[in-house]
Amino acid sequence: MINTRYSMRPGLRLAAVVLTSLISSTAWSHAAHNEDRRASIDPLPNALKGVTVQLVETLGAQLVIDNKTAKPLVILANDGKPFLRVSSAGVDANVRHQTWLDSYLPGGLPHRKTIDGEGDKADWRMVRKTSHWGWFDERLKVENAKGDSWRIPVRYGDVDAVISGKFVAALANGLWQSSWQSAPKLPKGVSILLIPGQPFGLMLSNSSRQTVEVLDDQKQPFLRLNAKGTFANTHSALWQKTAVQSSLRQAQAQAWQKISATPRYTWVEPRTLPAAGASTKAVQRWNITLLIDGKATVLNGQSRWVKAPKRDTAPTTTQYQ
Repeated sequence: MINTRYSMRPGLRLAAVVLTSLISSTAWSHAAHNEDRRASIDPLPNALKGVTVQLVETLGAQLVIDNKTAKPLVILANDGKPFLRVSSAGVDANVRHQTWLDSYLPGGLPHRKTIDGEGDKADWRMVRKTSHWGWFDERLKVENAKGDSWRIPVRYGDVDAVISGKFVAALANGLWQSSWQSAPKLPKGVSILLIPGQPFGLMLSNSSRQTVEVLDDQKQPFLRLNAKGTFANTHSALWQKTAVQSSLRQAQAQAWQKISATPRYTWVEPRTLPAAGASTKAVQRWNITLLIDGKATVLNGQSRWVKAPKRDTAPTTTQYQ
């Protein structure tokens, strides 16, 4: 979900795209190795009343915060220093802190070496004018766990609190693995990537001068990306089902809402997940339709069932407010 107005340097941006491409093609085998446990979230403490927290899966476990109050919610790193501040006034980041730099992608930015002393002096910048933000936090990774739980210290106004959770058993019988039937043929500057998950996600980028729209199940646009940024049709049932921003999950008076100044968006795509009861012995087909300057382009995909060793599962709740 990372859609930030604070831009990475071109080299880092290119490296991030390359890394995402590699993750899309290889992460399944890596994920299968770690599928025995996944992060879950505990109910929020009463001290965080007014704050919504979600734990979602895109490229990895990702925390999404929405704080519509004027009271800043400050996220602390392991060194006790703040690196993120979220309130109704917007989102500020300490862009020199290593935890902030590591939050773009699971595992941090590729090929970036830490510079001694670069985080000693805070450099706070506004990265979003709305009240929500999502990031990849290393403390949510199973391989970093020292026990069966995780915790992220925060400060809400002048009150110290903790966002916490546990590592629980993952899916028991297997997973649906999605892929394109053939590589999507798209204009220069337009790209779409499959992101491993259950269901899989899609990351759409548009650096061209064309307008790209994604159609929902009713063949109506629910996302629009152009030179002005990313826009969502809040009247679309698919948007309401997949929106990470809880503040925009309900239909707005004006259907189309700008959600980012950057023409790039990642969402969990339920159409990649076959219906309950679908045969696990057959390949399940699905498609996504894009309108590029009004011309339809159909992207055809497929999902195959991959068996996994049986494990116990534990119920979890992924959103609290």
